[in-house]
Amino acid sequence: MSNAPLVLNTALGNAPWTRALKDGSITSSRLTLQFDELQRIQDAFPRMVRDLAYDVCHMSPTTYLVARSFGKRITALPVFLNRHFHHGVISYNVGSGIKTGRDLHGKRAGIGSWTITTGVWGRVVLQTEYDVDLESVQYVSYEDPHVAEYNEPAWVSRAPAGKNLNDMLIAGELDAGIAAGLPNSDNIQPLVQNIRETEEAWYHRTLINPIVHIVVVRDDLLEEHSWLAAELFRMFATAKDGYLDQLRATGGVTDEDKRVIWQGTVIGGDPLPYGVEPNRVSIDALVKTCHEQSIIPSRPTAEELFADVRGR
Repeated sequence: MSNAPLVLNTALGNAPWTRALKDGSITSSRLTLQFDELQRIQDAFPRMVRDLAYDVCHMSPTTYLVARSFGKRITALPVFLNRHFHHGVISYNVGSGIKTGRDLHGKRAGIGSWTITTGVWGRVVLQTEYDVDLESVQYVSYEDPHVAEYNEPAWVSRAPAGKNLNDMLIAGELDAGIAAGLPNSDNIQPLVQNIRETEEAWYHRTLINPIVHIVVVRDDLLEEHSWLAAELFRMFATAKDGYLDQLRATGGVTDEDKRVIWQGTVIGGDPLPYGVEPNRVSIDALVKTCHEQSIIPSRPTAEELFADVRGR
């Protein structure tokens, strides 16, 4: 029997809390992560859920929930690679007549696809801050869902070929957008003002620390190697903890560092908590939301969704 480390083809985006994994500072005697570098990590998501293209893969949690609902053979680790509040992902054209979230009723709003995590959490903001009936909005999508078998709800239409969300929003062909990277333009305004204060109040009211990215592993590998989930979790957690130690020592350098520090002050602890229990409120909220938004047909428990990472 070979004692050589298990080599895992891995797709992982770049972030300061995973840097020590990608630069080789954190290693394992049992496995080696071999990274496939992609210009956009989002391109790995459909490849994984459609073709199991990687052994270990960075992923949107909503894509994962949809994939699981269609029986895809992947399981998530309770490793939450990124998280942030989403009050800043909603903008509107000033000529639309929109002044508050309630004004989106009957309006046209651009989204990536119905199942993209940013849009899901943005719609949660519309519900919890403005009591918007989500089905009253006319959504226009620009991307295919990552899971090919998923069909978008009847209240979502596809944008004309060759059109993009930002150009249509600026031109007034859309009233609003719910997405990352909305345009900076004189006729485009963010829906939520005083974003940080609003986000902080929202967190204290809901206790939701929105999950943005996770890590998934092929089921056949988890079944063959009973130790694998725990060892991967150890490596990811060690990388993240090292980054947070550095932040505490330096006070942060980049804007991203400062955002993470701020989130820690809002939450009152680790701004990037790993493991199921510290994230149960956020996990349950995302599952409930995806069920209510016709993204998944049922509401699995956190224990059903995440691998057991206790050592064996």
